[in-house]
Amino acid sequence: MVLLIDNPAFSNNYQECYAQQNPYLLPPENFNLSEQEKIEFSQYNFQGYKVYQVIDTSVNFAQLQDSSKAIEIFQCDIRDGINQIFNLEAASNGEIQLVEKVNGKNEGIQKSIELTRDYFTGKNLTNHKSYYYLAVAYAFNSNGEMQYVQSIQLPDSRQKPFIGIPHKTSQKNNGTLAYADFGMQPQITKLEGIGNNGKIFAISDSTIEESLLPPYKATKLKYEIGKAPIDVKVIDPLNVKAGNYYIQIFEQNENLDSAGFKVYGDEIEDTLVFKTPLKYGIEQLIPEIGISVQIINLSNPGLSTSINNGYVGAEIEFEDENE
Repeated sequence: MVLLIDNPAFSNNYQECYAQQNPYLLPPENFNLSEQEKIEFSQYNFQGYKVYQVIDTSVNFAQLQDSSKAIEIFQCDIRDGINQIFNLEAASNGEIQLVEKVNGKNEGIQKSIELTRDYFTGKNLTNHKSYYYLAVAYAFNSNGEMQYVQSIQLPDSRQKPFIGIPHKTSQKNNGTLAYADFGMQPQITKLEGIGNNGKIFAISDSTIEESLLPPYKATKLKYEIGKAPIDVKVIDPLNVKAGNYYIQIFEQNENLDSAGFKVYGDEIEDTLVFKTPLKYGIEQLIPEIGISVQIINLSNPGLSTSINNGYVGAEIEFEDENE
């Protein structure tokens, strides 16, 4: 069973761009800040998601810490160096204490999740049985006593547990065959650009062979499946549409750190534009063709924001496989 996290265009967190000021969070008077810096001081910005398996549809946000009713099964957050988030809260004895609200992975936002386990029983999911889940978005501001703020559940809110029922797809519409599985990746061809997206990549044998023939260069770089600088994967096997699709990265504010990307191609009616900065590593869903795209713009080695100082990985290949 696959869970997809998405926000419609009318949402205040569309494309993970939630930003809200706290009018009561003011900088100290001795801080000499510009008007824009004052706004940034008091502003909470989207930071991540938590997903809970809950016991039934009656569970609300206030009950998420009750392990008999809710279990956190998934967490992800934007890739920005922020891991732990704390709030100052009153203990039962009245003392104020630091409470850890999130210990994030800092690996980027994953918006497609494969669910195979019932976390209440510890067993695999059972076909044709109902399971209940609740997704919560949260925001962060480092300046206040409340660094962590999560989604608010209003009395008439649609933010209620949703139901998932695993079943075989072959039983749909009097017989449905899926020719792809969740997580499968297509072959990627690079037309132009540089970078590795923090991954070990490998070009295809056909590209290597082309580069060894006059004029001794490949006009296009084809990568081995699963070893391209960008991540494209199947999220909805029943909605994948064959065709050629193109991803184009564009700068915003003349700054590559805030770059976004466009997707267009055979079965996409209008060009899709994703403006959320690539540096945050957000998986963007394209449900109309059953895939997602995730691109990360990493900092250069040597910078304080660099992940592992640019180290990607290493492999050793022996002539004798028994060694």
